[in-house]
Amino acid sequence: AFLVADVSGKGISAAMFMMEAKNVIKNCIVEHDDIAEAVQAVNRRLCVGNEAEMFVTAWIGVLDPKTGVVEYVNAGHNRPFLRRSDGTVEKVMGKGGRLLGMFDDAKYRSHTFAMGKGDCLVLYTDGVTEAMNLKGEMFGEGRLRDAIASAMDVDLDQILNDFVGTAEQSDDRTRMTIGWFGSPYFYERK
Repeated sequence: AFLVADVSGKGISAAMFMMEAKNVIKNCIVEHDDIAEAVQAVNRRLCVGNEAEMFVTAWIGVLDPKTGVVEYVNAGHNRPFLRRSDGTVEKVMGKGGRLLGMFDDAKYRSHTFAMGKGDCLVLYTDGVTEAMNLKGEMFGEGRLRDAIASAMDVDLDQILNDFVGTAEQSDDRTRMTIGWFGSPYFYERK
């Protein structure tokens, strides 16, 4: 299981809420076999006693290492990009659910897609696409898609850093790349 999440607000209270969310997500993923049920349980737990009305967006996935199939739930987060082994880039679709921690009756659905050998999934927070340069231009999804198509890993970070230049960072920027390179389970049938 893996995820990228972003909390509302800034400072100590936001950090504490995110720490709580991280623990709740981990526990619920372990407790529930169904990822959609796990995310519903996360949401209900985060709504309890949330007088500050803080929320978390999250994209939570479970990768089957044998098949490359990813089952996921999107709770109000940016849709990730999938870079296919041939270099094409597509956005992972599937209707997203509500933010976590705001609506205790929210329902969540899981979706699936298959990664092929050599494909990479790129998850990110809005701090990446909303990063601004000195001209006040945002990096945006189009530039991110182009950067993913042309480069990966450190090069992708360098493209973002070159765009931003010396402009002050206004939000955290988190990116996670997950590659699938085929089944790690090789065996012979007799």
